[in-house]
Amino acid sequence: DVEFAVTNNGFIYVLQVRPMMTNRWLGVKNHKVEPAIQGVKDLLLSENGYFADADGNRTILGNMPDWNPAELLGPYPRPLALSIFQRTISKNVWRDAREEMGYSNPFGADLVISLAGRPFVDVRKSFESYLP
Repeated sequence: DVEFAVTNNGFIYVLQVRPMMTNRWLGVKNHKVEPAIQGVKDLLLSENGYFADADGNRTILGNMPDWNPAELLGPYPRPLALSIFQRTISKNVWRDAREEMGYSNPFGADLVISLAGRPFVDVRKSFESYLP
């Protein structure tokens, strides 16, 4: 698993490298993987999806920005753990906490979304919430 960034001129910076647990995928059938991949594509390409309410014209997703679901839940959380995190923290609490500190509250913005069961933070929404 490689975390990287690409500059405007195409230079690649490797930020982190983590070993993959390949034995986890041994029993997975293609008919289970393809619908998950298509679901992620559909979500990312959707004009009315999770990303429509943030400023900017490009979505940036991360699993280790200021709210860090990769450390809080792990990179592959169980569905119940992710659901509880989303309902208790990433729907309201994160916005309310930022507002109490004097920052913006992007009302109605969910911070964490699930792409094929992996939690990702919409970095634009997080950044927007730091505006006074």
